[in-house]
Amino acid sequence: FRAALDSVELTPEQDAQFWAYVTHAATFMVNTPG
Repeated sequence: FRAALDSVELTPEQDAQFWAYVTHAATFMVNTPG
């Protein structure tokens, strides 16, 4: 996913904001027991 994001040449601010969103969302999509 990181390689795809790098290929679209976002500004550093856009990149940081989008990457933070994606990694935060991924944390909540991890299956956990209970």
